[in-house]
Amino acid sequence: MSRRNVHQTGLHNDIGQGKLRYAIYSRCSSDDQARNDFSTTDVQEGLNRQYVQEKGGTVSGVYTDEAVSGTTLKRKEWIRLLADAQAGKFDAVACTYMSRLGRGSAFIIAEHELSKCGVRVEMVKETFADDIGGYMGKNVTNVMDGMYAYQVRQWTMTKMEAMVNAGYFPGGYPPFGMAKVVAAEAAGFHRAGKEPPKRLVPDPETAEIVRQAFALFLESGQQAKVREYLSAVTPRSWTTTGVKNLLTNPAYKGDIVFGQWRNVGAYEAVVELDVWDAAQTALAARTLRPAREKADDYTYYLHGRVRCPHCGCPYTQTSATGRSSRVHYYICQSANRASSKGSSIGHPCPVGRVNADRVHATVLQYMEHAARHRTFMHKLIAQSGGWGTADEAQKALRGQLGKQKQAAEMRIANYVKAIGDGRLSDALLSALEKVEAEKAAVCRMMEEADQAILSAAVQRPTAGQVQEAWANIGRVWPVLDAEERTDLLASVVQSVEVTQKETVTLELLPIPMSPLLVLPAMEYSVKPLDQAFRGNPSWRFRLSTPIGSGGWT
Repeated sequence: MSRRNVHQTGLHNDIGQGKLRYAIYSRCSSDDQARNDFSTTDVQEGLNRQYVQEKGGTVSGVYTDEAVSGTTLKRKEWIRLLADAQAGKFDAVACTYMSRLGRGSAFIIAEHELSKCGVRVEMVKETFADDIGGYMGKNVTNVMDGMYAYQVRQWTMTKMEAMVNAGYFPGGYPPFGMAKVVAAEAAGFHRAGKEPPKRLVPDPETAEIVRQAFALFLESGQQAKVREYLSAVTPRSWTTTGVKNLLTNPAYKGDIVFGQWRNVGAYEAVVELDVWDAAQTALAARTLRPAREKADDYTYYLHGRVRCPHCGCPYTQTSATGRSSRVHYYICQSANRASSKGSSIGHPCPVGRVNADRVHATVLQYMEHAARHRTFMHKLIAQSGGWGTADEAQKALRGQLGKQKQAAEMRIANYVKAIGDGRLSDALLSALEKVEAEKAAVCRMMEEADQAILSAAVQRPTAGQVQEAWANIGRVWPVLDAEERTDLLASVVQSVEVTQKETVTLELLPIPMSPLLVLPAMEYSVKPLDQAFRGNPSWRFRLSTPIGSGGWT
């Protein structure tokens, strides 16, 4: 027997459980919108609403992505849809076609992510039987949807190649000093409702500024001089990178360069070819200059995270030559400025500077000790407020609902027994239906109460999970390079305050969110892991500890 989308994963609208809650999802690309067919979002929403009404469901939310490709899941409304699915706000998603939710692999991933939340996908205009033929039909349709996106890319690339070969501007903003003009002879490259292709020409108002910029660079050999000149004669602020992009843009010598395609001499040049070539030679000579060697290759793992609570400013890095080697420090910026201008300038910082090696060792030693000693980890959790649990009112409500459900079940059992004994009547059936409806309502309220308790308690790591996560830091630390160590500590250390010469206050995340680690297995039902940990300040350890000298090496 054939049913619409019956093999799709998700919940079923069981009798007595209330109306099925639907989310409506619509999507279109810019080309879809221009065709004004079933792909337009307003038409999609109307069809989806009609479908939900016919199914006897309710609309819990509407999600619309406009002018975005179905081959990517980086869509604002799709991300919101998935977050609401994870929060249990609906039971099914209605969309006109599979391709509206995603094309090719994007649909497979989207459907899988929704199924993990107990949400099924229902297509309004596509039907697949609950047999091997329906399974194959759905997969073939998905493959064709994915191939269409690939074909569109191929068509676009072919057209862009033809435009470049014909000397037309591929699109976007024209380079500074040039302007776009309509190519009168561009018949065949556009259709009604679309802008005709354009060519680039020197802009009468700004082309001379570009020529002066090239001349100034060849005269001075300094990009900084060009940057100052351009910032002075134009309303925009120029950076060194912007100046380099201007000096190396082949459009100024009349070339089109777009991806793998190039058309030499397609435009009227802004600067002469020998001037442009001379500028490239000068830039290449600057690139070949030997770079100055660093004073040493020491890595400040906590760069940007050490602060001075007395002066309210961040610490910077410095070093000095000791008796046998170079010593590295974190130094208060206020103290650093005072020392460079003389001790009479400003207020002296009570700390000044601290040894960087000892600060690094303190952080690692602290996490190592907590990872090894469960009692110490429990103490830290207690000092952090225990991360909270469900309050007594939530628990009391859950208990009352459980008693109501039990009482309803007893009444249902009595009514069923009476019917079995031959005392069937309209009044008895009506009473049974009423009690079953009451039980269904209580069950829904129990689910909501369980969800509230879960969000207050489950989203907190245990002491063992924090220990495992921190122990993983010690396991991978010896094999990481300097950059990876810096990234790893940045994922767990939020701040280091140097309160005294020999004391620091650390603020650490319980679970470091780093791809360098294999995190302990945990299940969280309401918020993503990183959002839960980083968004709640009470989920952090904060303590003062003496500066030590050990740790993972």
